[in-house]
Amino acid sequence: DPRWSGAGMELTLRVAKADGAQGAPVWPFLVLNNLGRYARGTLVSPGDRIDVGGPVTGHPGVEGAPETGLTAYASLDAHLGTIDTPHGQVEFVQLFGVTAAELGAMIASTTPAVLDGLREDNPLLVTDPARA
Repeated sequence: DPRWSGAGMELTLRVAKADGAQGAPVWPFLVLNNLGRYARGTLVSPGDRIDVGGPVTGHPGVEGAPETGLTAYASLDAHLGTIDTPHGQVEFVQLFGVTAAELGAMIASTTPAVLDGLREDNPLLVTDPARA
């Protein structure tokens, strides 16, 4: 569709700064790269859920990947919205790491309903591996 640039979406991820960290962690870049490959054939839209089958920080042994009980991503409308480019529109889709229990609640109700509850303590839905 010529209205959209490529797949028409860019995945984003807000990540909490680890205690004592001097720079940006490496694991989010690796995870977004892997999810981008997954999404190449599948569009990720706000409200979708992605069970990664393990920690959202990547496979054990990935450089700097902290241990976590977060095992899935929920997608939502990013604050960045949609932009126009010379090649078409791009919609930003934010990912947020959730626990298996939160994923179950999303399946039983809706992703937005659970995310709205989580926003009370985390308005920007920053993924913090220590949260779980």
